[in-house]
Amino acid sequence: MDTTHGLPFPTQTREAEQTASAYRFLHGALLHGPSAAIASLGLAAVLAFSACGPTPTASPTAPQATVTPQTAASPTPTSTAAPPSATPTPTPQIVLRAEPVVQGVEWVTALAFAPDGRLFFTERLKGTVRVFQDGQLSPEPVVQLPVVSNLPEAGLLGLALHPDFSNAPWVYVYYTYRQGQSNLNQVARFPLEGQQAGPLGVVLDKLPAAGIHNGGAIAFGPDRLLYVPVGDTTQRDAAQAPVQPAGKVHRVRPDGGVPDDNPFPGSTVYTLGHRNMFGIAFHPQTGRPYITENGPNVDDELNLLRPGGNYGWPRFTGVANDPRYVDPLLTYTPNIAPTGIAFYTGDKLPPQYSGRLFFGDYNTGSLHMVELGGPAQDQVVRQEVVLRLLGEGIISVANGPDGYLYLGTRRGIHRVVAVEIR
Repeated sequence: MDTTHGLPFPTQTREAEQTASAYRFLHGALLHGPSAAIASLGLAAVLAFSACGPTPTASPTAPQATVTPQTAASPTPTSTAAPPSATPTPTPQIVLRAEPVVQGVEWVTALAFAPDGRLFFTERLKGTVRVFQDGQLSPEPVVQLPVVSNLPEAGLLGLALHPDFSNAPWVYVYYTYRQGQSNLNQVARFPLEGQQAGPLGVVLDKLPAAGIHNGGAIAFGPDRLLYVPVGDTTQRDAAQAPVQPAGKVHRVRPDGGVPDDNPFPGSTVYTLGHRNMFGIAFHPQTGRPYITENGPNVDDELNLLRPGGNYGWPRFTGVANDPRYVDPLLTYTPNIAPTGIAFYTGDKLPPQYSGRLFFGDYNTGSLHMVELGGPAQDQVVRQEVVLRLLGEGIISVANGPDGYLYLGTRRGIHRVVAVEIR
């Protein structure tokens, strides 16, 4: 969640045409590497972020309609007598608030609900996957992974449950580990055996790592495939290089294999030209994936992923107006550090929020609501901040089976509730 945002970005010429053979080379380097069961580092570092800035103004790149107010004709008065006075009835106002659910946990980077209602979540610096069920936090973690914990954006970064979890109880994780003198990221999975993790197996290994820009917000799509956003790991030019995994969204089968319909034959790469992504979610009707992406000193973005799309980094941020690149749906300047994202599908919030996209931000602790429109759901109709958690920093967002929206922060887990105020 790089809030220092790096150096100004250069404009570069387009690189050589990507080749299918280069992408096949990349997949061979990623799939089924050695196990990451290495010694855990001893010290945890506190993540340093920049101070909360002013409330940003979001600028949708899609055009917005302007409603012209109509002037009504003046009525002809029928009486000069004043009507009797009456005391107006106050109109109740519905507001959204965050209600604490789990306290005493830290850096909750991912939330995932099982079909039976169990909430699985991660603690970034501790490397733990924990479970909250029936109002109780399990005293022991499901697993504690040997994560790198002394870097600002490294550690246990992502979590996903197998789409058929009731019959195939696999838990997927994305984390930073140490191998020799190098830090690396990997996607691994383990079967849940009772309340504990079974043997850890590799899905994607030897992904590059750095102190910042590691990505890691993994999720299964409605196509039952795993989407793996990997940041540029401070290697800016790697985002445009077909043989390098950094700066890409990867798409793999549950075992790490390459789907036959990936846009680049033989490659895990689904999209390229990314800087750093902290959230991914799928539209409940179209099934298309949306991501939040952090810019440098300007242009945090909300993007709709298109198979094979190039999102411009480091050649462009924000709107490129260039047919070679996919423009964002929304940009934010000053930066807000957008994070977790979810489409609300529950029934506990007012009906105007049903199906809307929600995402958190770290810098201001705000929860943003975005209403999408158009046949392809690629136009922003409306957006607003619906609540703020001052001093918390929202990191993850998820739908709960109880109809509520849940938020993970650096200090705990909350659920969003509607409150009537008169």
